[in-house]
Amino acid sequence: TQHFTKEQQTTVDFIKSCPSSYTAVDLAGNLLLREYPEWKEVYETVDTINYTYSYAFRSLQEKMNEARSLWIQDIEAPDFTTTDINGKTVKLSDFKGNYLLLDFWASWCGPCRHEMPNVKAAYEKYASKGFEVISISTDRKLKPWRAAVEELGMNWVQLLDVDASDIYGIYAIPRTFLVDPTGIVIDKNLRGEKLEEALSKLFE
Repeated sequence: TQHFTKEQQTTVDFIKSCPSSYTAVDLAGNLLLREYPEWKEVYETVDTINYTYSYAFRSLQEKMNEARSLWIQDIEAPDFTTTDINGKTVKLSDFKGNYLLLDFWASWCGPCRHEMPNVKAAYEKYASKGFEVISISTDRKLKPWRAAVEELGMNWVQLLDVDASDIYGIYAIPRTFLVDPTGIVIDKNLRGEKLEEALSKLFE
């Protein structure tokens, strides 16, 4: 993963250094970036006039538009209804009025398990101030999911819901969305110190 990320960044750096060349557009059309802001930056860098009708430019534009359609931030968090680990009906919009961390993870995901103590510490520190957490697992089997929840001491709302993962365009985990009391996604991918920094600004 690190090698792939470095390779993509090297390509982006070259595009920025030769933005008016067709090579830049050609390379941009073959990029495999993830987030909309990354695509937007590349799109605004290359020559969007001379190469408008090229296959490479159309490929870049299509990928950027697709990423934009999946970009969930500064908009209302997509609602969903499902049941939690205890069989209770859970509706996302019912959590309005509190700050909410949507945490996508899985029992088999090493980075997810490594991050969970930070999520737990944040929940225990800010729950009394109006902070909630919903962890949504992408596990396919109940037994390892339930075992991990117990082992990691995840004493907040636990969901096993692939549909919710699809709604939020989850392609890699761990992945988080911070939702404000009105239901708007105000930040994403907060982990470790970044999560604590964001919450401390909100509550302290």
